[in-house]
Amino acid sequence: MKKIIFVVAALLVGTFALTSCGSSSPKASAEKYLTAFYRMEYDEAKKYATEETKGQLDMMKQIFTMMGNDTVKQQAKRAVVNVTDVKEEGNTAVVTYTVKPDGKEQAPGAQTLKMIKEKGKWLASWNKQEPGTSLGEPDHGTDPNAMPMDPNAPAAPLPADTGMTPTR
Repeated sequence: MKKIIFVVAALLVGTFALTSCGSSSPKASAEKYLTAFYRMEYDEAKKYATEETKGQLDMMKQIFTMMGNDTVKQQAKRAVVNVTDVKEEGNTAVVTYTVKPDGKEQAPGAQTLKMIKEKGKWLASWNKQEPGTSLGEPDHGTDPNAMPMDPNAPAAPLPADTGMTPTR
């Protein structure tokens, strides 16, 4: 009988711990979203995303499904995200993070992700068209010359040794 009571008590404590540590903070939700995003697990990422962001994720999933490149997907499974800062203000937050796309080498520059609190849950709010929220591109801060507002303006140059090219 004591074993049964102990097991039930342990389950209750465990359940409480899991629900209290869930995605109740912008950092926890952002980590889950970003990890799923960079690992190309778009259905998982949608659990931590706004409705608009879910639409963006659906488009990305379709593109990568058509490409069918298993090598890229296998490499993506090693992505490691590190949230370095969270600036929370009311029902919005800006999460600063770095990513190691291959799990080993750090991608250049910190990046940011906007989070919005909806119905008590922190959700990623990402729109490829919104300046300063492009996942996978370095955060260029508030310098208007580094992050052009005009979508037809040339992108800020990336360091030559990264091997990366800007995307539009």
